[in-house]
Amino acid sequence: MHTKPSFKHSRRFYLLTLLLLILVVPLYLSGCGSSSSSSPSSPSSSTVTLSGQVSGGTSPIPSVSVYLYVAGDTNPTNNTTTDSNGNYSFSYTYTSSSNPILYVVAVLPTGHLISIAGSASNMPVAVNIDELSTVQTAYAINQAGESINSGG
Repeated sequence: MHTKPSFKHSRRFYLLTLLLLILVVPLYLSGCGSSSSSSPSSPSSSTVTLSGQVSGGTSPIPSVSVYLYVAGDTNPTNNTTTDSNGNYSFSYTYTSSSNPILYVVAVLPTGHLISIAGSASNMPVAVNIDELSTVQTAYAINQAGESINSGG
């Protein structure tokens, strides 16, 4: 007589396999294992340079103040003034454990322009500040339910 494998045995096999995956995969992904150091290492610090151009329409805007903010902070961490071509540049030092999100605000006589720079460890080549970046940043922050510090 030929017996078919019962569904109960197949189901048990799949459940055990699933349980094993649930238990083992997170341990593997978390990098569990022994550390060669007996004491925790202190976070290292890194410095990033953030630069870009402030423009209105297609024209660069010279001699305006640009402020660098860490998301969640109310005070700027750095500031500078654009050159005659609307370019700005400044540095920011952070610890590897913090890796904050940065944004920049240009203060014009007629209002403010803003742009999200991104995480400190993954800065783009340039962060340009204009009307489009302002709309994009305001939309993104609104979707997250946050508010914008206008700087200055």
